[in-house]
Amino acid sequence: MIRIGLVGSASSHAQIFSRLINVDRVFGVRACVSAIWSATDPERTAEVARDGNIPEIAESLHHLADRVDAAIVADRHGDMHAEHALPFLLEGKPVFVDKPLAIDLVDCRRMLNAARQSGAAITSFSSLSVAQDTDAMKAALPGVVRLGQLAGPCDFGSPHGGPFFYATHLIELALSLLGDGVAGLQASRAGDTVVVNAIWDDDAIGSLGFFKDAAYAFHASLFGTGGMTSRAIEVNDDAYAAVLRIAIEMFETGRNPLTSRHLLLPIVMVNAIMESLDNDGGWVDIAATLDREIEALG
Repeated sequence: MIRIGLVGSASSHAQIFSRLINVDRVFGVRACVSAIWSATDPERTAEVARDGNIPEIAESLHHLADRVDAAIVADRHGDMHAEHALPFLLEGKPVFVDKPLAIDLVDCRRMLNAARQSGAAITSFSSLSVAQDTDAMKAALPGVVRLGQLAGPCDFGSPHGGPFFYATHLIELALSLLGDGVAGLQASRAGDTVVVNAIWDDDAIGSLGFFKDAAYAFHASLFGTGGMTSRAIEVNDDAYAAVLRIAIEMFETGRNPLTSRHLLLPIVMVNAIMESLDNDGGWVDIAATLDREIEALG
């Protein structure tokens, strides 16, 4: 049985992950969340431990790292992810980082380099990328996709890392549906709503709408050479279980499900959105930036 250490308690995902593994026993005896530690809010941490049948609250991050086989880093703020993942990675222990991988690309490189040096596996992705509705849309792609229109919630002023807290959801959905060959993007803002127009290497266009105060929903429409398909993307226990299934398989096998390029791309894109907004909607070359980041990994 894989003993998982859960880092962070503020996010609802901490409760969901621990419930699915320890209470609902979705994965049987393959894994358990055996301990939790959080840098914030001891009362919330105790609540998550109680509701998730987590038997131990660790005294410190390093104490947690010494007592488990793998980690799920689930802090709400992406700026905390590198510092909380590194103790595990440096010991060669696999880590799943809940979205986003990080906010600063330097932090992303620190984690990826630590994982490579120790031989630890690491991955990070949004539950939207593996949701059943996403899989259904991929199975019903209308020929060659020419235009994708996607919308979802995102508060660019969020105290949990601004757009990084939620923008990666919609970005990873777009990458799942349109592919990862993004050439570049430009962004514009009207009040609290941000629209991003991205161009893919195959000349497909993705239009992503991020809203703060509209109804909470994710939606995607794809227009292609063979017609169109459109649906709401629901995130439920099945989606979170799919996330954990991939993470636990990585914990067991030590094999990375995603390449460094895949892990870096969503973070490059959110940074590019901010850069474009700061430059009055200017074009940002995603492909060149991603190539530089990969080269910087050494």
